[in-house]
Amino acid sequence: MMRVVYAVVLVLLMSGRYGQSAIHETSVRSGTVALLVETTGGEERPVGEVWTGGPEIDPKEKIRTPGTYYAFLRFLDDSTSVDRTFSKSVVRRQLDALQAVLSEATVKQLKIQTAAETGQPEALVPGTGRTLKRWWGRRDPYPATEANERLQEHLKRVAHAFRYYHRKDDDDRLDGRGRVYVRYGPPNRSREVGGGEFWTYGFQTEAEFLFVCERGDGCELGQPIELIPPRLRYGGGPTERGMRKALKSLSALESIYKQLSYQRARYGITFTDLSMYNELVRQRLSGMNAPMSVRPHSFLHQKIGEIKQEEVAARRRRETVVPQTRSNVGREFGNVPVAARWVRSLGTDGTTEVALYWSVLRSSLRPSQEQLEAVKESIDAEGGYLLTSSLIRFAESYEREEMERRHFFVSHAEEAQGVPKPRRETFFIEDTSHAALQVDVSWASIRGEPKSLRPQARLKVGTSRADSLTALRNDPSDLEMSDLEPVLLKTDTTSIEEAPVYPFRELSGQSPLALRFELYHLATGPDGRTRYTVTYEVRRTTDRKGFAQLFRGDDQEQTAVESEFQGRNERTEEYVVLSPSDWMTDETQEVRIAVEVTDDRTGNRVSRTVEFELSSKD
Repeated sequence: MMRVVYAVVLVLLMSGRYGQSAIHETSVRSGTVALLVETTGGEERPVGEVWTGGPEIDPKEKIRTPGTYYAFLRFLDDSTSVDRTFSKSVVRRQLDALQAVLSEATVKQLKIQTAAETGQPEALVPGTGRTLKRWWGRRDPYPATEANERLQEHLKRVAHAFRYYHRKDDDDRLDGRGRVYVRYGPPNRSREVGGGEFWTYGFQTEAEFLFVCERGDGCELGQPIELIPPRLRYGGGPTERGMRKALKSLSALESIYKQLSYQRARYGITFTDLSMYNELVRQRLSGMNAPMSVRPHSFLHQKIGEIKQEEVAARRRRETVVPQTRSNVGREFGNVPVAARWVRSLGTDGTTEVALYWSVLRSSLRPSQEQLEAVKESIDAEGGYLLTSSLIRFAESYEREEMERRHFFVSHAEEAQGVPKPRRETFFIEDTSHAALQVDVSWASIRGEPKSLRPQARLKVGTSRADSLTALRNDPSDLEMSDLEPVLLKTDTTSIEEAPVYPFRELSGQSPLALRFELYHLATGPDGRTRYTVTYEVRRTTDRKGFAQLFRGDDQEQTAVESEFQGRNERTEEYVVLSPSDWMTDETQEVRIAVEVTDDRTGNRVSRTVEFELSSKD
């Protein structure tokens, strides 16, 4: 351990970043933290820390790989479906850890809490293992790779959490720190505070967690007042004894809030109030006639009430803005937003074809300044970006079935052209399947004679998913409909039939919008003609934030239009033309368009929806 700490100190001192520095090593109930401090004018100021972890867990006590984890999920559904069995301890631990990352509704629906308490898979809802495998499949950050990097990260977190953060009276259950660790990984900063621990994460200001540690129960989320010894939390009155007790409580609170104020600025106000009041008390006790309008026991009860209200508000803010879980996988790459439309249609032979229309904005390809510094030696005037698209198809069970990979080069000249024409990929589905598109962006140079394209550093990655794609119904007695294809009519000469599909979610409102779709299995009457009604409904919502939402709420407007049609074909193509410019306001709006078709001969109905974000007039 000391060799590791020494190496860290050596690197930091040689870098010259911190000037005169020293290393302090402290135990934080979780292993070892190497705390770097800077000495200025004889005072030490913390400037950073290194989480050095601890010894490895016994290999027999954890599931190491996704392959073993998938076997565990199969075991949950049927213990005879795998070659090995998993002990009650493994079942309890893995299900207990899942409760940290799954939503409360999913935990309740699958009865995971009951099974986590007993270690009995039979307590789960049948098919839970298959459901969990699909859940993890949807969270694979790089579907083009064989591994599920997010699941690998989860297994490492679980192993570490059960090594250091389980309940002292139950090795198979996590304490509060363990649940937070499984959700977010190691904290950016961790400090001991008055018999507890305070963790903060850099991705969100509200991602702060105070743990109160009790003997035998591990450490659970709590409030600062719970760090005061129980005998000092309550009581205190106008008697001399009560006054002394109140003063001890106020002194303990001041010490706790002093430590907390170093970690988060929001604790500073309470610390200042406590410090000023305690100073007045010290002055009075020393014989000075310091003004004091509130007696100690009254001031204590007042501050405890304020602290409780503040902590309830802080918890609500955290629950609102901090995600249920967060992965650190892929943080080394930038994100390239991939716009995609997955459109199903029915072939004349009854098969379902899926057309994927996708694109990326040229401006989103540009690397960050930090990435530019890293690849500057390979930049040349003839270079550009190499885009590698991987279209992956999965079975209903999330087993990979097929992957197609293509490469595209975007030059600097093309980069300045703005919105590119969408690319189109197609495949067929028979029942229910899943699909994903991964786009990798690399810097590429053109060198040599003859000139050749040479990929350099990988810059960005983007993905789009289509989970649970179901085949369209091929029943001649039942009306069916393709998915909606949004197209922008940018000029008066652009025909709806030839206009390219618009894959982006953002609308500017400057061009008319058309929605193309196909109808199948329309019924004909005695006259050999079809009759059907097309209704479209536009619902617009202005989602206000902050003070605007507080005073005005969210506005909603709804428009519905109905049209009747006749034809002679059981299969036909239709479209709806809309004018987004008529909807524009001074605020950005969420727009949801629903198209419903009714076969007037049979009464059968079918509908499809599409959503956009409409920018404001500004």
